[in-house]
Amino acid sequence: MKKKLTEVAVQKLAPEAGKRIEVFDTLTPGLALRITEAGKKS
Repeated sequence: MKKKLTEVAVQKLAPEAGKRIEVFDTLTPGLALRITEAGKKS
């Protein structure tokens, strides 16, 4: 998934049930946010 990673956008993101997701920033190539099944963001 690609999305503009702003502070508000990151706060609103939630994990999908039983899955770990990665969200890539549309402005900065190579920057990604990983969200675990438990909701931890890194």
